[in-house]
Amino acid sequence: MHNICEKPEIAHSVAFDMASGATPEILAPAGTREAFLAAVGAGADAVYLGLSSFNARRGAKNFTLKSFTSCARIAHAAGARVYVTVNTVILPHEIDEVLTLVADVWNAGADAVIVQDIGLIAAIAERLPTVRIHVSTQTNCHDSHTLRALAELGVARVTLARELSLTEIATLAAVGRECSVEVEAFAHGALCVSYSGQCLMSSLVGRRSANRGLCAQPCRLPYELVDRAGESHEVVGGAHLLSPRDLCTVERLKELAATGIASLKIEGRMKSPGYVATVVANYKQAVVGTRARIPALNIAYNRGFTEAYLAAERGNEIMSYAKGAGREDTAALEAFAAQCIARAQALDTYGIKKREPITYEPPPRVKRKLKGGAPSVEIVAVCATCGAAKAALNAQATEAHVDAHELLDAEPYPGVVPVLPRVCHDDEFEEMLGVAYRFGAAVCATLGQLRVCRERDIPAQAHWSLNATNHLTCDVFARLDATRVWLSPELSGKQIAAIARRTATAVPLGMAISGMQEAMVTEHCVLMARGSCAQRCATCKRRTEHTALRDRLGYCFPVRTDPRGRSHLYNSVPLDLIEALPEIVQSGVSAVRLDLETARNSFVPTEVTRIRSALIEAYTSGEMPEARKNTTRGHFYRGVI
Repeated sequence: MHNICEKPEIAHSVAFDMASGATPEILAPAGTREAFLAAVGAGADAVYLGLSSFNARRGAKNFTLKSFTSCARIAHAAGARVYVTVNTVILPHEIDEVLTLVADVWNAGADAVIVQDIGLIAAIAERLPTVRIHVSTQTNCHDSHTLRALAELGVARVTLARELSLTEIATLAAVGRECSVEVEAFAHGALCVSYSGQCLMSSLVGRRSANRGLCAQPCRLPYELVDRAGESHEVVGGAHLLSPRDLCTVERLKELAATGIASLKIEGRMKSPGYVATVVANYKQAVVGTRARIPALNIAYNRGFTEAYLAAERGNEIMSYAKGAGREDTAALEAFAAQCIARAQALDTYGIKKREPITYEPPPRVKRKLKGGAPSVEIVAVCATCGAAKAALNAQATEAHVDAHELLDAEPYPGVVPVLPRVCHDDEFEEMLGVAYRFGAAVCATLGQLRVCRERDIPAQAHWSLNATNHLTCDVFARLDATRVWLSPELSGKQIAAIARRTATAVPLGMAISGMQEAMVTEHCVLMARGSCAQRCATCKRRTEHTALRDRLGYCFPVRTDPRGRSHLYNSVPLDLIEALPEIVQSGVSAVRLDLETARNSFVPTEVTRIRSALIEAYTSGEMPEARKNTTRGHFYRGVI
């Protein structure tokens, strides 16, 4: 057996074969060359890393194309693979640059690229077909329908959402085998409290978008849980109400491997070489059965460990209420990392087999002229209840969108469209699609929902949480027969206009202009911080009470918990783009959305009437009323960083 501490050679487990059920690979993170070498020297089967742009850890030191080429040579000499992260959403002007980057890293030795953006996935598959595509966890794949939809886009592997049980992972691995797609699961490291790719918290409070690789981690800060009057609720454990413990599955590896996954992914591209080497070595030892002398896993940086959702648990035991930061014992870790780095450096004399080079040639630019300066713009109100929806329609909103959970027993009503949940596991899927079928329409929040609505001839719009930030993504949704694409709230007005000009399919576009923007959705219920919970979510009294999280500056973020017990956190300041309506009308969008889920029912028709009157002025005099006080213009004029 390979002994990582004593022998100079590096042994790796065999490459995963879906048919054979072989040992899954240990996939290590690297934010620096030293961490990369530590991972390879500790026995990682594969390493993932990012270059300076288009990766979800832009705060790491990362790699240049030259340093990446050197690292790929070392990894291949050790029998390991290297995956390059291109896992941010892509803005309209970045398409050609990112596709050129993908071609360059493939030519330099990448074994796969890890991608979040749906439009970029489709573009790579079409224009650079030899490149192997892995889908990032940021794409929020937690159900079999989305997995099948991604397979149809031509991907080779999908990293699953972290919020899945062992049973669900096994189901998705089996679906993957049916459609020739590997699945990958996180095994160790920091947990986001929000479903990945669904968090706008950092973006909304400080322009630092998690979807662009610059998350400021506001979830690790202390908060108070308060009622409508601002009085604090008593909570258990501490003030870090959005801070989970770190994932650790080393005791569950046999069960994880038995699910049929291709890869065990370790989080940590911002972590030290000592952390990377120690975690890799411990997981390698657990997988292949070695008894090497290595540092203990718990002295590496951690906030306390949890197996999180693998056992279908989501209570307070997964949370690190007492502390937002972790701790690490660097004396032993640094020495171990130095051994691993030295071992890997000894391999930097080998050549690598050259591939047939690929090139990316940008296609001719196609600009779509808007017919006449501007289309008629519809008003869509997103409401919490059927009563509020009817009030919005009576105030002459074109449509009213309501959470499908609220419509389970409701009779279809003209103009009311169910919003399917953006977290919709396999055991919930048919119930939610049944609502869409009865109402004859839907707003789809996952790729799988769009795919199934197309199959069942249900007219469907693409929800904003699908992160459409470029024309290529809009075109993918159009090919899935989306009747409208709601654009990401992280776009500026200029970027929205660029998408409208370049979307080849001329699919109608919509954007939010008013109301409280949803900032994150969590599997763990934030209300559990108040104490013991029977988890009878549909009848929970706490759900009926107004609750918010108050930060250190006094800002309050409303919390709504759905009947499945998932918490939805909203921005503390409402959006109001009424002054920008003339520009919005000219940008090419065909609908504006008012996010009124947290508003009182009586406020809904008032807001619809205000926006409707302003739209009339936008088409005539162009003189706009002032925005409401204590509101934000969001990213319309500045975009995200």
